[in-house]
Amino acid sequence: MSRTWAAARRAEGDDLFCLPVQPPTTSEREVRAMTKAQAVYERIEALTSGGMTKADAFRTLADETGTPVKSLQGAYYGHARKGGSPGRSRTPRETTAADAVASATQALEKALTAIDREVESAKERADEATREYQALKASASTRKQAIAAKIDALKA
Repeated sequence: MSRTWAAARRAEGDDLFCLPVQPPTTSEREVRAMTKAQAVYERIEALTSGGMTKADAFRTLADETGTPVKSLQGAYYGHARKGGSPGRSRTPRETTAADAVASATQALEKALTAIDREVESAKERADEATREYQALKASASTRKQAIAAKIDALKA
């Protein structure tokens, strides 16, 4: 059923006119869907409070109504999300000044620890480079002599 705006018009010989009638904000179908979702939610809750698992409750209700299980689950969880169940609150907790200071302090302490790790890592790399330099310097004359001997052997 489609609803249209009533045209504003003057009645014949009358100076008054009717204001346009606004269509409802919720369609009849949406109202029925909300009612169905609430009914599904309440029926599933009743079945599960009796000891039945949710999966079995959805199957039972699907058999009773002839509605697909997935449709029932969508209606149930849609209603639950809108406040039908006392689940987790999705609104974030308000940040207080103390929380902000604690968070900033924690971040800065992590930064201090990270700097210490960077310095330690750089020192380890520098120590390794020093050991490599000393090893190459110590073995340079021996390696040079071996290569010079090979060159002399090739020339001979």
